[in-house]
This record gives sequence, structure tokens and C-alpha cells, in this order.
Amino acid sequence: MTSRTAENPFDIELQENLSPRSSNSSILENINEYARRHRNDSLSQECDNEDENENLNYTDNLAKFSKSGVSRKSCMLIFGICFVIWLFLFALYARDNRFSNLNEYVPDSNSHGTASATTSIVEPKQTELPESKDSNTDYQKGAKLSLSGWRSGLYNVYPKLISRGEDDIYYEHSFHRIDEKRITDSQHGRTVFNYEKIEVNGITYTVSFVTISPYDSAKFLVACDYEKHWRHSTFAKYFIYDKESDQEDSFVPVYDDKALSFVEWSPSGDHVVFVFENNVYLKQLSTLEVKQVTFDGDESIYNGKPDWIYEEEVLSSDRAIWWNDDGSYFTFLRLDDSNVPTFNLQHFFEETGSVSKYPVIDRLKYPKPGFDNPLVSLFSYNVAKQKLEKLNIGAAVSLGEDFVLYSLKWIDNSFFLSKFTDRTSKKMEVTLVDIEANSASVVRKHDATEYNGWFTGEFSVYPVVGDTIGYIDVIYYEDYDHLAYYPDCTSDKYIVLTDGSWNVVGPGVLEVLEDRVYFIGTKESSMEHHLYYTSLTGPKVKAVMDIKEPGYFDVNIKGKYALLSYRGPKLPYQKFIDLSDPSTTSLDDILSSNRGIVEVSLATHSVPVSTYTNVTLEDGVTLNMIEVLPANFNPSKKYPLLVNIYGGPGSQKLDVQFNIGFEHIISSSLDAIVLYIDPRGTGGKSWAFKSYATEKIGYWEPRDITAVVSKWISDHSFVNPDKTAIWGWSYGGFTTLKTLEYDSGEVFKYGMAVAPVTNWLLYDSIYTERYMNLPKDNVEGYSEHSVIKKVSNFKNVNRFLVCHGTTDDNVHFQNTLTLLDQFNINGVVNYDLQVYPDSEHSIAHHNANKVIYERLFKWLERAFNDRFL
Repeated sequence: MTSRTAENPFDIELQENLSPRSSNSSILENINEYARRHRNDSLSQECDNEDENENLNYTDNLAKFSKSGVSRKSCMLIFGICFVIWLFLFALYARDNRFSNLNEYVPDSNSHGTASATTSIVEPKQTELPESKDSNTDYQKGAKLSLSGWRSGLYNVYPKLISRGEDDIYYEHSFHRIDEKRITDSQHGRTVFNYEKIEVNGITYTVSFVTISPYDSAKFLVACDYEKHWRHSTFAKYFIYDKESDQEDSFVPVYDDKALSFVEWSPSGDHVVFVFENNVYLKQLSTLEVKQVTFDGDESIYNGKPDWIYEEEVLSSDRAIWWNDDGSYFTFLRLDDSNVPTFNLQHFFEETGSVSKYPVIDRLKYPKPGFDNPLVSLFSYNVAKQKLEKLNIGAAVSLGEDFVLYSLKWIDNSFFLSKFTDRTSKKMEVTLVDIEANSASVVRKHDATEYNGWFTGEFSVYPVVGDTIGYIDVIYYEDYDHLAYYPDCTSDKYIVLTDGSWNVVGPGVLEVLEDRVYFIGTKESSMEHHLYYTSLTGPKVKAVMDIKEPGYFDVNIKGKYALLSYRGPKLPYQKFIDLSDPSTTSLDDILSSNRGIVEVSLATHSVPVSTYTNVTLEDGVTLNMIEVLPANFNPSKKYPLLVNIYGGPGSQKLDVQFNIGFEHIISSSLDAIVLYIDPRGTGGKSWAFKSYATEKIGYWEPRDITAVVSKWISDHSFVNPDKTAIWGWSYGGFTTLKTLEYDSGEVFKYGMAVAPVTNWLLYDSIYTERYMNLPKDNVEGYSEHSVIKKVSNFKNVNRFLVCHGTTDDNVHFQNTLTLLDQFNINGVVNYDLQVYPDSEHSIAHHNANKVIYERLFKWLERAFNDRFL
């Protein structure tokens, strides 16, 4: 259940499972998410009954003036004068440092982040929390935050999409445009591609996204008429564009007018590889010849492209092809789903929007716990010899025939390393494959049961080639994830490069320059991500930049320049730094596309105040928590309380990233307090903490949440104990229902569960078994903890809401139907149900994403105003 890899506040996912991929693949995925976010934003409208002061609708006001006899030209002139006056007053406001409250602690837009625009950090610095800050009591007062403003992008900063060229060249991407710029020359800039639509063979196509050849900056891959498939996968029509071509039609179809799963450049830029109808093809650009590499692809055989479960739970990508550096070979994954059971998804509406007389069935290969998984094999293709060969991958019998391939990484042009696990992701074998000899050997073995843990594809090996071929990887070391250097790729002997009570963050190593190994870590606190480096000779960890202030960074390194994407807690920015002199200030910041708009918007709104803290339970376990108070907080008043929860194993919802989320809209508009809690079993901390989730999904989450919130309410007299609510989406929906079941109306009077799992026997095998083991080996866990069982307890809740899309490929609608059946049997009637026809997991079909947030908002408004009593 993958959780929000992009910065789309409307794309709700179940788990964090990121895996490294090519830069082209990454930028394509980011552009896809960026496009999806803006499509969602375009649906934005005013919510019913919003205060008129929340948003100024200039179009409506102009229409009113027109009706009263004022000309449009005069009207525009009046508004222009008013706008100039407003800018002047705004400049005075800024000059007098009236933004100090905003910029002192302000924060980034990431869908997992929970920080608000004004933050207060009150605990002393530990390995778990950012540095101490005095409470900020100079609260903002202004218009309330609104759903429409949130959807329009007024409160969150969206970073620019950037890819790297040679030396100091970089490219800024939008849907249909690419601009070339230089890191060291802010005056350099030229548009290298800008087509909203193209015409090929008399047919007009809409450009969706573009990527540049890694070999020739005059060649482009142009994707048109993009259609989303599953979470990461898409279909599009692809064309190759050569700016320097003297051909009459410079847009050449990759494969006629067919919709392809993806197209990817070869590293040398002389070929593109693509997948059509689950078969791999290779196109040579000099001759335009297309070579079909595989012929057995069908609804059960996937070549070079993951099936549903590999896309969602293993690779977190739409492709399963890996090139070596010189482009002479590529390997690809073949998945055989012949024995994987089929789940039928029903679509009740045609693409035109009209009702299908007979619903269309989408046959989804979807293995559930204990059922057959896809069978894995790897193939190689020699480009020069046009030779296809099945590889000896050396997977041991001990892993079982349904082993899982989590990652593959070339460490030179002849060798690659693969990480295989058994189906429960507990035992791992790292295998070295010699592509030319077609031989394989297991060079490392690991057993996560030794620390009650599990494996994922989060980390990737990083090759280090010198006198020998070696690599760096992330390993379990003294209860945390740390870097280890393997000087000889054929040996399991290693040198520890980092240590301490903190984690290295995936994908692991970002770059090795001379003797410096760069990586992201949580050394300052579990809520922060900073850039560090260490040495190949051992743990000599140093921060690249000043770490006195709390911070959360994403970093991309190529050569000596690093692109820093600062995510919070202050307003985000992007900036290049020279790693040879990180203190360099001459390099310009790359302002995110809407940062100025957000600054203005937040300065004129009532922005809630967040406090990062932690709480220690009676048994000594410490949990991270974020408290959000309304901007006009008055301790003598009584406030409603909303708790937002996710809680998935190994996931981390709480960090210092800047994000104005749905809960901040609730806090500002409904004058409510919000709490975020990461219960035991979640990520960011030690394996001892994460392993609480092992074989006990659904046990600790409700107990921790109920205990924390119960104590918090008793310690704070300003909370109205009769107006307490909990809500979550996906895994958070499951946690919400388990908490209502466990609490039985004592602490939580209301709840909202969106797209919830209600029985983990109904979810997919790889995710569920990773934490719960096989059903036959964990009968108690599946039958007692990971299912909504004591449904009569829901009768003691004042009221709760359940929402689900009928065509959810991830958490099937079957989950909610199963729960409703139990409600009927036990006479539970104090709930509301909202069904979204043909919507998938993010609930976005036919305007549903706008509707569901308005529904959640209005439902909470009724609950907090006693309209359900």
C-alpha cells in the first residue's frame, strides 16, 4: 500500500515503499504526479456556506459590475488600480517585518508532512525531536483557511521538476515545456521544447510530458494523450522529436499510433525500449527499425513491466527493465501470473460517462494472503547480437519458488546484484550475476527474523569500482539502518560506514565523490532529514550544511553540484550548492513555482500553530506527536478535537515537512485542535520500535492512540471531551475503525474511515505477509487483531462515517461490504455510508475527489456542532 511519493495532497496511499529508478523514470513519474495534481486542482470550486472573506472571486465580482452597467474595461481599470494600491501596502507590510511570524518557523508541501505554516518546537533536542524553540504565541489572525484555497494551491509550495544535464546544465520541466538553464550562470536560459499539441499524420495529439535524451540534448521523447492505469503505470502515445532533423515531419511515432506502457532511452541514446501489450520492444533510432524482443506477453505474462502487486508493493514503478551503463545489455523481469487468482473489478460507467447496461469487468490478477504469487524469472538482451537469454539467477531453494525480486543494480557493464527474498520478505539473498557467463552466486544472506523485522526494496546498492569491484549497501546494524561498504562484490566482508541511534534513509548512498560518501540521515532527529557524508574507511559522519535549525531535505547529486529541495519546516525552496564549498551563496535559489503566492496567502490567513513533541506511555515506549492549535487559540475556551492517523508498519507520517493539509483546514475553519500520532510499529525509529507491528497489525495502533489521546484530554482542560473525532484513509481507515472498536466510545465519539481495510485476509499477499506472515503460521494475528471483529462496540460511538470507491483496485470495496454485513448482523445503525461509483483508491472519478473532502468537512462540522444528537 504505497504512500504518497509525490506532493499531491489528494493521492492517498497505504505504505512508504520507495525504490530507486533511473533519472528519466523518476522525472516521468514526477511529471505524471504533477499533472494529476493540477488536474485535481482545476476541479476547485467554492465550498457551500464558506465565509465570503475567505476567497476573493474576481470573476464573479466582474460579472456583477457588468450587470450593473459598468463596462468590462472600466471594471478592469478599477481592479488594476486597487491591485497596485494593494501591492504598495503589501510592500510596506513586508518592509516592517510583519512577516516575521510567518517566516520565523514556516514550513513544505509533501503529502506525508503534517507541519503547519507556523510551528513551535518545545521539547529539548534528543535523537527523536528537533531543537528546542520557544512557543510562538503571536498567532496569525485573518481569513480562515478553506477547502477551495487548499485545492487551488494557495497554501502549499509545489517544487519545480528538474532534471540534470552535463556539467552545470539543468532542465526545468512542465507538462509540455522544457527550459535549459545553468547552475553557475543565472542569465543563461533558453526554451528547448514547447509544444502543447503536435500533429502527426493528420492526427492532433495533446502533449502530456517530455524527456530529453541522455546522449543528445536535441532529441526528445514526447508522451501524448496520457491515461493513468494503476498507481505508477500509465498508457500514452509516444513520439521521438529531433530538433535538428531536416525531415518534413520531425515527430516520429515510436510504435505507430499505439498506446504504450512506457518508453525509455537507452543510456547511449541510440535506442529506446518500450513495452506494448506486455511484450518488450527495442527501436533503433538511426534506422527506426523496431525489434520485438518477447512474444509471450498476455494478461498473465508480464515482460519488462510489473504486474499489479509488483508495481504496488515491490518496485514502486511502472517498469522492470534495467540497462547497464554502456547500453550493451539490458535485463528485464518476467512475471508469470498464470496461477495468481483473479479479482473482478466492476466499472458501471462507460468512458463517455453514460451508464453501461452491463458493467465492464476488469480482471485484476491480485494474490491475497496464502494464495499463489507471481513466479519470477530474469532475462538479458544483448543489443549488438540481438540475443535474448534466460538468466541463471541463483535463487536458492530455501526461498521457495514464489520468491520476490526486490531490486536489481548493475555494478559494472558485466555484473549486477539482485536482492531476492522469500514470499514473506523475511529471508534475503543477495546474488551476483555474471551476464556474459550467465552464472550466478549468492554472496550474502540475511535473516530479518533475528530482529523481528522485514525487508523491502527501499534501499539500493551503490557501485564502487577501483582496483576491485565493490559496492555500498544499507544493512541492519545495532538496531538501525546503516551504510556498509563491501570492497569485494564476491565477498560478504564489509566495513561499517555509519553508526549510532539513527537511520540512513533510502535509497541509501546518493553519490561518492573522492572519499566522501553522501547520504540522507536522521542523525538530528527522527523527524528530520539532513545531508551528510562519511568516509569509505569507516564511520566519520559529518553534516554538509548547518544543522542547528530543524530541516527536511531531498537531495539529488550529479558531479560536484547538489540540488537541495528543502521541504520544511519553513517555506520550501530549491537550490544548487557546490559540494566542494557548501557555504557558497552566489548560486541562485530556484524559486518554486508558486512560492510567492503562498507567502501572500498565508500572511493573510489564520494559520494554525503546530508543536512537535513526544509522549511516553506507561510501559516506557515513546511516541512522536504533533499538536495543532487554531491561530486564535484561547485556553479558556472548549475546543473540539480531531486525531488524524495512518499507522502502517514502517511508515512515518510525522516529520517537519511543511504542509497545510486537510486537518489544518478543519482547525482553521472549524476552530478545532488536531493531533497527529505515530503509534509503535511505524517508521523513523529503531527496529525494536518498528517490530511491534510484526504479526500484530491492528493490536498496538488502537491501544497507543487511545492511551495518548485519553491522557492528552485529561491534561488539557480546553478540550471538549464530547466532541472528539478520529479519521484516516487506507491503512489510516483501518486504524480508525480498530480504534473505534477498541475504545468503544469512551474517548472517541466520532470517526471517519475512508477506503479502509477491514480484514487483512482481503488485502494483497506481499504487503500483508511481510508483516503478518502466512495465515497458516499466524492464526491468532489474522483472526484476533487484523480484522474488525467486535462490531457491537461501534454502537457506543455517537456516529461514524465510512467512504469507499466501488472500483478500488488497491483496497477492494469488498472490505467495506464485509463490514456492512457484520453491522447488519449485529444491528449497528449509527453510521453514514458514502459510496463513490467507479472511483479507485484515491477516489477521483467524476469529480469525486472534490466531493469527498467537502463531505468529510461538512460531516465533521455537523459532529462538532451537535447535529447528530
